[in-house]
Amino acid sequence: METRKRKASGNEEAQPPGTTQRGSLLVNLATVPVEETGRVSNQLK
Repeated sequence: METRKRKASGNEEAQPPGTTQRGSLLVNLATVPVEETGRVSNQLK
């Protein structure tokens, strides 16, 4: 668990702000039902 946290924080520092957030958001959208995805997309617009 500790090593995973360190690797994640290192990647976040290396990438521009928002890149990791976008990636995690896409992962979240891929794991939720289609109805949820549509609702979240409407909120982002």
